[in-house]
Amino acid sequence: MKQQKFETETFQRLKKSKRNRIIRIAMQEFSEYGFKNASTNRIVKRARISKGSLFKYFTSKENLFYYILHEVMIKLTSELNKTSLPKDIIDRIDSILDFGFDFYEKNPDLYRFMISITSRDNQEILQKVMSKFNQKDSQGMNLFLNFYSDINTENLRFSKEEFLPALYWIISGIKLSIHSQMTQSDLDIKDLRKVYKEKFKILKEILRSGIYKKQGV
Repeated sequence: MKQQKFETETFQRLKKSKRNRIIRIAMQEFSEYGFKNASTNRIVKRARISKGSLFKYFTSKENLFYYILHEVMIKLTSELNKTSLPKDIIDRIDSILDFGFDFYEKNPDLYRFMISITSRDNQEILQKVMSKFNQKDSQGMNLFLNFYSDINTENLRFSKEEFLPALYWIISGIKLSIHSQMTQSDLDIKDLRKVYKEKFKILKEILRSGIYKKQGV
């Protein structure tokens, strides 16, 4: 699938230091105010660029937002690809979950940005993000399938092609539910890790045992 571009070639031609400054400031703006209330006026003032220049780099505030989200996903994926992961599907879920929290603890700015997406004021953009990154053949699902592409399937009742898309939707739903609760109750990342661990403990047990009682037990 061809990778969608959210930035313009003009932005790509900027010096790396200038690109990084614009993105860092825009990320802080989105994290603090959410997408709806984020101000491009504040962004350009702090980044020391004109508003016209910003829209030569990104044709809309929405594309700027998507670009940052895409960059966070690239960084997360790049770091995860350096990690040795277990072949067992349930052990891999655990490993990727722990990796994600370790990554965000080391990168609190990225964590705040990702959490801001699920705030009450961001429901409209959240739905668009879900559509862009979570539908079949989207970047989000393709990344997920890649992370689990080499799991051991000997003990699985279903093929990877049948099992992994279903697992993706289950995990996505759990994440969305947890993040919404966290945003409303202001849990920090260590508290959120505990909540995730508890929710995923139930999921892992379901994956191991199924939802039906053993016959004759």
